[in-house]
Amino acid sequence: MLPPYATEGSKLKTGNHGNRLSSVVCIRIVGLERIPAAAQRPMTMHLMTLVDGIVSAVGRSECVVTNRANGAVLCFLVDPQDALTAAVSLRDRLLADLQRGVFPATVSFGIHLGPVSVAESATGPVTVAGDGIHNAEMVTAAASPGQILVSQTFHEAIANVSHDYCATFHDAGQFKDSLQRDCRLYSVAAAPNLADTVLLSDAPRAHGPSTQMISDQTGWERAELTAAAIAMEPYVGNRARELVQKAAERAASVADLYRLLVDSLPPAARPAFRRAHAIDDGSSASGAVSSSPTAKSAASPLHPTLLQVAERQLAVHFGPLARVLVKKHADEHVSSETFIARLANELPDSERAAFIAAIRKLVGAGFL
Repeated sequence: MLPPYATEGSKLKTGNHGNRLSSVVCIRIVGLERIPAAAQRPMTMHLMTLVDGIVSAVGRSECVVTNRANGAVLCFLVDPQDALTAAVSLRDRLLADLQRGVFPATVSFGIHLGPVSVAESATGPVTVAGDGIHNAEMVTAAASPGQILVSQTFHEAIANVSHDYCATFHDAGQFKDSLQRDCRLYSVAAAPNLADTVLLSDAPRAHGPSTQMISDQTGWERAELTAAAIAMEPYVGNRARELVQKAAERAASVADLYRLLVDSLPPAARPAFRRAHAIDDGSSASGAVSSSPTAKSAASPLHPTLLQVAERQLAVHFGPLARVLVKKHADEHVSSETFIARLANELPDSERAAFIAAIRKLVGAGFL
């Protein structure tokens, strides 16, 4: 079939090597083995052309693709919304191609959030492996033709990004994984209301620039911009990315970015936004003062300012998944130093010292 997929001419960003938490999309062409061999290659080539458009739109440093004999596996290393939007875009395009006779087969999809090992050689392609891929394949095996199923782990992560996604999913029951554990699955609605960027390169972009476009224009990390846009959506809806772009063009730091975003909100919404994201209203010289309900755990003895700063620093590496990781480690009864060390262990060795130093500097001794 096709040779292994290679991200030619591109390198993964620093920090994307090693063990990563990834949103894995597994794509399977249903019944490919029953199609004449002469027709199989054009089908797989057509699929990979569509996939290549998604990888180009997302950024080759944020998505790693592996060819399979009957489909492909896409590992999204930053934003779980990209994984969901990519699967929906591919499903809708391939169903349309099926109706037009361009692609004579149906395709099933499975999405799982789990660990993968990412490696890049000096001369070869980027490769990925691990339990995250294996579990995504098992979710795909449970999907019907034309269906997108997601695991409970991915469902919880995407719900943490925005509650708007709840209406997108329907309970699809349970299935047994390879260890005979009961795992709940969710199906994606036929016409979900996805707020993030349409990923196919030839599809029209809606509701302002994508966070990738803003990143290219301003130099900001896309993960930080995505987190800011998600924070703004409940208050301004489809104008979120437009307002984030304007703020990013002027801001010199994350604190500046969020203070500028406050100024772009209707006055009645500003107090709630400040409370939700621990933004100083100018009455304190220390910076972050209030607690964040998204990061605070009822069982955690840790100071809410530490949780908020840790989430924002981790978002540079993991985007919206930072919130999931902070909650995971904050649920345990640990000291501040242990909490910071465990978050640092989520990063590659080369990034840990800088992460710990940034946390201590931003939070200050009074909150540790």
